Amino acid sequence: AARDHLGMLRAIKSEWCARSPRNPHLFQSLGLLASLATWLIMSPILPKFPAPRKFFVLGFAALALFGWILSSLTPQAAMWTDVLPALLCHGCFIMLVLATTAMQTFRDVGRDDELHTHAQQVKNMAAQLSTAFGVSFATVFLQWRTTVQYDHLGIRLNFSDPVFAASHNGMTAALSASVDASTAAQMAMAQQAQQVAQQAIMLAGVEYFWMIAIVAIVALLVSAAQRIFR
Repeated sequence: AARDHLGMLRAIKSEWCARSPRNPHLFQSLGLLASLATWLIMSPILPKFPAPRKFFVLGFAALALFGWILSSLTPQAAMWTDVLPALLCHGCFIMLVLATTAMQTFRDVGRDDELHTHAQQVKNMAAQLSTAFGVSFATVFLQWRTTVQYDHLGIRLNFSDPVFAASHNGMTAALSASVDASTAAQMAMAQQAQQVAQQAIMLAGVEYFWMIAIVAIVALLVSAAQRIFR
């Protein structure tokens, strides 16, 4: 899950980073610091209470919160107060779920070298298949929702809509100062079409992170209900 949505996270984050005077990599680094902080808290707990279920539940709760925060962003969102908390939750999820899963993977086969080798190979193959499936699913979902949102927004791209007409006329008038009227009208239309495409991608991203939140809630409930890892 982490690999699948990181690309979309970067795309949406860049929309706000473009307006920020600070280095956007600072926020990504701060988000990753949450993984280190989470490990510092986990490390003294693991020897005394090694059962992974509590870590899975907390990790998927952090992922659900991550998806909910990013699905609620608006154009007025600020990096420090709106985006950074989501990145911190994502960092917590990485350590609580992915690291815990890695520690539990070979717990029962560590003493048998041959079995451990086969288990490692199976794990690598399963990781490749799951990564390919996750990336493919995320890509298809985003393309589908972007197309749907573009169709919905594109309905307003006609001169019978007063909002579009006023925006187009104002943009054309501004561009007419440097080019002829015909070219200015074409440039205004192209710019508005580009804005519609960007908004369609952003709305698809909002739906994508809602899906992440829903999947995380389902995984949280399954982790809480299961009796294999206590």
